[in-house]
Amino acid sequence: MTRLLYWNLEMEVQIWKYRDLALLIALTCLTIISVAVPVLSQTLLRSVLGVLFVLFAPGYALVSALFQPNSDLNLLDRLAISFGLSIAAIIIMGFGLSFTPLRLNGTDLLLSLSGLVFFCCIIAFYRRYASQ
Repeated sequence: MTRLLYWNLEMEVQIWKYRDLALLIALTCLTIISVAVPVLSQTLLRSVLGVLFVLFAPGYALVSALFQPNSDLNLLDRLAISFGLSIAAIIIMGFGLSFTPLRLNGTDLLLSLSGLVFFCCIIAFYRRYASQ
């Protein structure tokens, strides 16, 4: 019985270790849903989620993939770097989309940034799991 209790507590600690990435994936999914659903696309929720997603999510995903959580970066440093990397990611994605047959519009930019966020979150999950 104590082994099972210890295993449950250990799993709870491991799940807590990935909470920021889970929230980032949830923000990305909610942003996609708020753009795709016609009822939500005319509300303030779309604007709030869109600003949070565009200015925060791609950069934080890149920071999480590049730096381990136990690195010398504190939370304020991570947020500042993620803001700058988000702006850079938007510029690079927009520049790249302008050379593809796809039009440069909000939906294509949202989907490409979402792909970047999901890819970087997978890398961050793997790096955190491997560092145990």
